[in-house]
Amino acid sequence: MNTQTDVPYEQETYAEQASRRAKAEQLIRHNVIIAVGCGLIPMPLVDAAGVAAIEIMMIDDLARIYGFPFPNRLALIKMFLSVVGSVGSIYVASHSRAAVTAIPLIGYLASATIYSMTNGVAVFAVGKVFQQHFESGGTLLSLDKASVKKLYRDEYQQGKTIVPQWIAERAST
Repeated sequence: MNTQTDVPYEQETYAEQASRRAKAEQLIRHNVIIAVGCGLIPMPLVDAAGVAAIEIMMIDDLARIYGFPFPNRLALIKMFLSVVGSVGSIYVASHSRAAVTAIPLIGYLASATIYSMTNGVAVFAVGKVFQQHFESGGTLLSLDKASVKKLYRDEYQQGKTIVPQWIAERAST
């Protein structure tokens, strides 16, 4: 709902919806680029914490764009899941990163590239899921977990194509 006019998103004019969507897209792109930079941090735990913080701030900014209050409960759940879900991957990442970076010169570059892209794609997927949540009037994330997981996986797959394009565009400017 737009807090300035108290008109639900679905009832806004096409131009108003397009404006919000453009702001949301720009915000997601900006946060993806920052998350990609986190992949250069050589400590997986710090990297994961940085990405979780980026996601939380992005969710807050998306909520403001769409005129919703910050979704405290959803954000806390997201943060908890990020931390719990990343414990195993952080362990594996720290050991695999150590093995890959042991390869002279190429190792660190390969490791940083993989983690950077993974960070960017994950932030892209979270941003798109929350964008759709707010555009649905704040009802999307109240759907069953399987539907939300599928949406996240679909956005993650799409992000694998889009994020490298955004990075290439950013690098050329």
